[in-house]
Amino acid sequence: MIRICRVKNRIIILAMLLIVALISGCEKKDEIPFTQSLTYSNLADEASQAEVRAALEYAKVPKERIDFFFENVNRFNEAVGKELLSDGFVTIEGLLPEYDTVKMQERWEEKYPQSSGMNCRLTVYTLMQDLVQIEQPRDLVSDEYELDWWEIVENEENFKEDSIHFYKPFFSAVASEGNRRDYPEAIRKSMRERQMDFPSDKASVISVYFEVPEGEGGASGYYVFVGHTGVLIEREDGSLLFIEKIAFQEPYQAIKFENRTQLNDYLMNRYDVEYGQKTVRPFIMENNHLLEGYRANPNNPNGGKVVKDS
Repeated sequence: MIRICRVKNRIIILAMLLIVALISGCEKKDEIPFTQSLTYSNLADEASQAEVRAALEYAKVPKERIDFFFENVNRFNEAVGKELLSDGFVTIEGLLPEYDTVKMQERWEEKYPQSSGMNCRLTVYTLMQDLVQIEQPRDLVSDEYELDWWEIVENEENFKEDSIHFYKPFFSAVASEGNRRDYPEAIRKSMRERQMDFPSDKASVISVYFEVPEGEGGASGYYVFVGHTGVLIEREDGSLLFIEKIAFQEPYQAIKFENRTQLNDYLMNRYDVEYGQKTVRPFIMENNHLLEGYRANPNNPNGGKVVKDS
């Protein structure tokens, strides 16, 4: 009898160890290591432009919007000089391509002293203005985007009618409502109020939101605004292509990813770099929901609170 009990105990212990091993194995399998490399192009050559154009066409972006996008790509690349840009798609170790941004800005301002050019938001609006629907426009809470208006006015023939009216709610800032970690739901609520819809199943808007502290810039409360944005294309083979303009006088990038976690790591490595701040960490929305695979930058362990999705 004692021997039988010992055998049973051993079986129970072995079963428990097996369960623990299975759970640990699942956790390790599901855990995706932080991304360590990047494959990107500055669209300074015909081959990469043809590849990106094909992806945009597959996502049903109207031809006139694609043409205007590449007009701006070529204008910027020719102004700053192709020797400062990548030749086709290249792969680097790390997630931050190195650019001589000082020289780029000097060359741009020398050729276009009266124009700031395109930035990330204008680039996204250029491509997505026909694919995002807004039935009830609403003014911005903030004025972070004041410089953007000039380019729309100067290029109004390339934007849909009354774009100034729609551009503001397209990137509308959102005030905090209670728990500041609940921003994704507050953003969804704001989009519902604007009757904002994203019908495309191949192209989506990726937005990196930043929080503005209470009292800063005259704000009476905390709010978040779109500090960076890009277009994500899900291609026919299931791979992802992220298209962005880093900043006014910084280059265009088309980046290849296998999944959204890699996209998250690229963006958080670039923007989740402040530590010890009172604001929540930057977070990423895809259309109207928190990006699948969203996680904080592990190289910034003291970066503040992370938002949650309901």
